[in-house]
Amino acid sequence: MALDELRDNDTRIKVNGIELIVRKDHERYVDNTIIDYQDSYWGRGLTIRPNYYARSCC
Repeated sequence: MALDELRDNDTRIKVNGIELIVRKDHERYVDNTIIDYQDSYWGRGLTIRPNYYARSCC
C-alpha cells in the first residue's frame, strides 16, 4: 500500500468520500473489503480485512 499516481492499469474507486487508486486486476480483492484506521497500544495505521458478512449467503 502506498500513495501513488494513477497509471494506465489503474482505476479510481470512491468510497465514502475517499478516493482509492487500485490496479484494475486487483479490483476483485477490494470488493466488500473493510479499510479502517486503528490507533491502539500495538500500533496505528490502516488495516485491511475482508468483510465476511457481505459475502455470506445467510
